[in-house]
Amino acid sequence: ANTGTAICFRTASPVDESLILPQFAPAVGPGDIANLPRFRFYIKMAAIEPEEPFSGITLPILTVKQPKRIEKLIEASRNKTVDKNIQRDQKPEKTKTEPTTDIGSLT
Repeated sequence: ANTGTAICFRTASPVDESLILPQFAPAVGPGDIANLPRFRFYIKMAAIEPEEPFSGITLPILTVKQPKRIEKLIEASRNKTVDKNIQRDQKPEKTKTEPTTDIGSLT
């Protein structure tokens, strides 16, 4: 991609780290991305002239939990997605399907 800015937050995936690490080398080494603390990031900006990568910190979002609002959201979600024929506390029956060798049934 043709982009002027690359930003990276912590990842636990070694594959992800190996893919993004060349963008931040040599300032960021193996394991640095996986060990980033919460709210921290690495960034490399290249608007006109490429800049050296550097680290930064985001501001944590402070929220006040609203239990009544959370309950309303959960209820609305359940009403929208739960099959009306199934009781809320009742688990749907699992159906067992047998494997088939008939390729025509897959199309």
